[in-house]
Order: sequence, then structure tokens, then C-alpha cells
Amino acid sequence: MSTIKPDVDEHSIFHLLSYHFTGPVTDLRCVEGGHIAQTFFFITDEKEYVIRFNADNMDANFEKEKYIAAKYNSSDVPIPEVIAIGRLHELHYCITPRIVGEHLDRLSPGEVSRSLPSVIETLNAIHNTDIGQPEGYGLFDGQGRGFFPDWSSYLTFVKDEERSDGFYGKWHSLFETSFLDRQLFDRVFGKMEELLIYCPDKRFLVHGGYGFGNLLINDGRVTAVLDWIDSKYGDPLYDVAVLDYWDAGRGYKDIFREDYIRRAVDISNYDKRLLCYQCYIALDSMRFFAKSDDHGSYRYTTDRIEGLIGNRLV
Repeated sequence: MSTIKPDVDEHSIFHLLSYHFTGPVTDLRCVEGGHIAQTFFFITDEKEYVIRFNADNMDANFEKEKYIAAKYNSSDVPIPEVIAIGRLHELHYCITPRIVGEHLDRLSPGEVSRSLPSVIETLNAIHNTDIGQPEGYGLFDGQGRGFFPDWSSYLTFVKDEERSDGFYGKWHSLFETSFLDRQLFDRVFGKMEELLIYCPDKRFLVHGGYGFGNLLINDGRVTAVLDWIDSKYGDPLYDVAVLDYWDAGRGYKDIFREDYIRRAVDISNYDKRLLCYQCYIALDSMRFFAKSDDHGSYRYTTDRIEGLIGNRLV
């Protein structure tokens, strides 16, 4: 499997950190996990920190994380403070404190079950956040401006070629140069288009990758919500679709349905909206795993979505 994480040498990191901290930096170590950012832990002045590096080919980068942390961090939605962002040559970096907790996807099944009330409560708090009147839908930039005129435009953009210097670039070449299956991609896109009529033009704060490696849990409580670069303005059910897509055995779809009914939340066309967003998740994941040459994850993605669209009727 190839990697799309940037390469960063430790000498450059130590040199960079000397500009931000007066004390000696120790215990610098690379952290496994994640698909895009290269992440390191380190200690200075007896405190633990995290530094992440991203390539310069993304529509929104760490300035977006800084915007979100400053605007939306609260006791209900704990987001690590952004201490510094900047550039190291062609890379973007972000420094935050290291928060106590274990990633959700590394907990035992029993620990995950014990954490579920807090996981649900925190996601509801994200969706109930007052975002004011920002412009646009879908992904947004470091000033909170959405890139798309409506929610459906964001979703259907997944099929379009992108600018040559962007993250995906002219990715349609993957249909010819990789295992990306054009016939299946078009079939899933067609199903998503059919379902778009059931998806409202809601504009709520959506994390975009909620759960798993992006949640820290300590003693059954969410201590931090991480990695907001893929956050967007849109339908809150998108986040439920993410949880249900990647952990089919947990029953997130039914868990959240019951919670919404209990709280008298309008979930009209619930199943159809979830399936629409899961088609989008599959499409984006198919091209991502083809780009990163990850055969195993690609196969999981295609098996999962074929099972979903093969057993559901619009």
C-alpha cells in the first residue's frame, strides 16, 4: 500500500518546535493511524503536545481547525486548543495539547458500549451548535465560508474532476490506472442521485468523520473531538451515516433513530437520507483508497455499499 501522508524528518521538527517552545523538546514519536496527516507526540515543559503535518493540496487545512477550535470549543463539544499553525516548507502544521483519553476505535466492545451515551450526547451538541448565518454548504474554509451553493451540489461534486493541484487532482485517470471500478462507481452515484430528493437543504455543523479515531474517550466520556478538516455545513444525518457505514455491527442507525424519536426530532425519510449519504461515503472512499493503493480498504468499501444498495429499495 502506498501512502499519501507527507514525509517529515525529525531534525526539521525539532528545529520548528524551538520557535514555539523555550524548553527542550523530548520524546518525539510518530503516531500510527489516520490517512492523511502525519502526526507526532512530544513533551516540553512537562506537558504533552501533538503536532500534525498536512500536504499543501487541500481546499481547507489547519487554519480551518483553528477557526473551529476558537469558535465552537465548549464543555459540550470539547475541541483541543490550537496553539500554533504555520508552514514548514511546503507542508502545513498544527500544534495542540495532547488530551487525556483513548481513541474510540481502540476501546473494547464493553468500553464502547459504556461510552455510547456520551458519544451520542456530544454529536447532538455538535449538531445543535449555533453557527450563525454562514454562506454556502458542504466543506468550508478557514473563515467559515462554504464552497457550494446548496447541499446537493456538494454531494454530486464527488463525481467531478478537480483542479490539477488539488488533493484528488485529475482523478478520473484512476479508472484506467488503478482498480477503481467505473461501472460500480457510476451505479452508486446513480443511486445517490435518486435519493437526493429526500435530503433537505439543512445547514447544521457536521463533523464529517465523527467517531472512531477522531474521538478521545476517558472513563466513558468524550474528552476531545479531533480532526475537523472534513467538517461541513449540511444535514446532521450525514454523521450518523458515517458511524453506521464503518461499523455496521454496532447498530448506530437504530440507536440514533431511537434517540431522535425520544427527543422528538424530525427524521423524515430517515433511511433514504442515510443511504444517500452512505452512497456518497462509498464514492469518496473508493477514489481515496484507489489513490492510496489500499486494496483491502477498497474491497471493504465496495462490499459494504453493494450490500446496502442491493438490499434497499428507493
